[in-house]
Amino acid sequence: MDFVVLLAIQVLYAVASLALISVGLAIIFGMMRVINLAHGEFLMLGGYAAIVATSHGVNIWVAMLVVAPIIVGLIGIIVEMTIIRFLYGRMVDTMLATWGLSLFLVGLTTAIFGNTTVGISAPLGSFQIGAYRTSGYTLMADLIAQALPAA
Repeated sequence: MDFVVLLAIQVLYAVASLALISVGLAIIFGMMRVINLAHGEFLMLGGYAAIVATSHGVNIWVAMLVVAPIIVGLIGIIVEMTIIRFLYGRMVDTMLATWGLSLFLVGLTTAIFGNTTVGISAPLGSFQIGAYRTSGYTLMADLIAQALPAA
């Protein structure tokens, strides 16, 4: 029974992660009319920014809520000014350009950090479900994803 509860929490977390990513895609498309196929890579850049910041002694909350959004926002501004700005109204061209950007960002990140990296522990600690442990972060992501449609 413990395993079933843990599995249900992990499935909800996977669904919540996809829902939160989808909301980001929908906002970008709704505001800019751009289908961004490099959306996942911007999430990856935020993760790497948080990892690098915490490895340099920055608090994990500051890294996640301040450093990562600023870094990714600056990269997004540069991408918009150099690539996207010239492609508004041209859906296929925008998709092709952001796909190429996706490949570039993955290659650049792999060249800089290698194909593996050390992670950081999830914030909010963990809790026990019978013989298993899971993080409080998974429950928080579930709650945020469930509250999002109400906002």
